[in-house]
Amino acid sequence: MSSSSPIMCAVADLTEQAKAIREATSKSLMARDMYTEQVVFQLTGVLKSAQEQVHKALLAYRDVGSLPDNKLAAVNGLGKLDAQIQDAMRALRKDQSLMFRQSSRAAFRSGVYRGIEEFASAQMPFYRDLTPDGIDKLTTSVFTLIDTDVLDFMTNYNLVLVGDVSRELESGIKRTILSGITTGKGVREIVRDMGMVIENKESFRNAGSKVFTKAQYRMEMIARTEVLRAHNQGRIKFHREVGVQRLEWMTMEDERTCPVCGGLDGKQFDIDKFPSIPAHPRCRCCALPIVMCVQAPEGFVQSEEHADDGT
Repeated sequence: MSSSSPIMCAVADLTEQAKAIREATSKSLMARDMYTEQVVFQLTGVLKSAQEQVHKALLAYRDVGSLPDNKLAAVNGLGKLDAQIQDAMRALRKDQSLMFRQSSRAAFRSGVYRGIEEFASAQMPFYRDLTPDGIDKLTTSVFTLIDTDVLDFMTNYNLVLVGDVSRELESGIKRTILSGITTGKGVREIVRDMGMVIENKESFRNAGSKVFTKAQYRMEMIARTEVLRAHNQGRIKFHREVGVQRLEWMTMEDERTCPVCGGLDGKQFDIDKFPSIPAHPRCRCCALPIVMCVQAPEGFVQSEEHADDGT
C-alpha cells in the first residue's frame, strides 16, 4: 500500500455502502463459481482420458481370450500392461500439474479483478468510473505487487495434493487388476471393478467408491477448494493494498452452509487476523470488505474529469 496514494472517505450512508458492496460481492461470486466449474470440467476431462487409456490397455487382452489362465504367468506377464498404466499416469500428472499451475495463478488474479470490480459496481470513490479495460489494467498493476513466494507455495501445495491422488489411483488400478487375476475374474469384470469417470453430476453422486470414481471425487474436491482459496487470497490482497482494515465472514446463506461457517457468518475481524479461508474442503465462503475510507491502489490514475473532486 503506497503512503502517497490519495485517500477518500465515503460520504454516503454507511448502511447503503455496505449493502452495495455486499450485492456487488454476491454477483462477483457467480463469476468465481463459473470459473471453478470450468476448472473441474477440464480436470475431469484429463482424468477420463487416463481412464480410457487404462481400460483400452486392459481390454486388449480380449484378443487372446483373457488374461493367461496360469495365475503366476499372468502376474509375471503384466509387464507391458504395467508400462502402459505408468504412461497413462505420467500423462495425467503432467496435464493436471499444468492445469493447477494455471488455475492457481488465474484464480488469484481473478480475485484481485473481482475485488476492484466490486468497488466499481458499488460506486466507491476512485473506482466508480472504471471501465472493464481500466479494471483489467489496475488488476495487472496490483497483481505485480504480490509476493510470488506465496503464490508459488499455494501452487506447490496443490501439486502435492494432486500427486497424492494420482499415486493412489495408480496403486488402486494395480490392486484391482491383481485381485481380479487371483480371483479368476475376466477382463471385463476387472474393468467394471475399476469404475469410470462420470460426467453427469447426479449419476456421480450415486457412483460408489470404485478406483476412478474415488479419484474423481478427490480431484474435484481439491480443485473446488484450492481455486476458491486462490481467489479469496487475491481479493484479500487487493483489500490490503487499498487500506481495508476489517473483513466480514460471508457465507452463501443456503442449505449447504455448514455449522462451522454458519457460526462465522457476519463476524468481523481485523484483516491481519481474519480466519483461514476456506475453512474446510469445498468451502464456498468469502471475505467481505468493511469499508469507510478507501485508498487508491498503487498504479491508479485519476481521470481529468474527477481529478479535482477526488472521485
